Amino acid sequence: MFSIEYSKQFLSYRILKSNRF
Repeated sequence: MFSIEYSKQFLSYRILKSNRF
């Protein structure tokens, strides 16, 4: 089961990585 909160955290993490790149 996927949670909205989990998805949000994952997206935020990906954005942070992208921003760093």
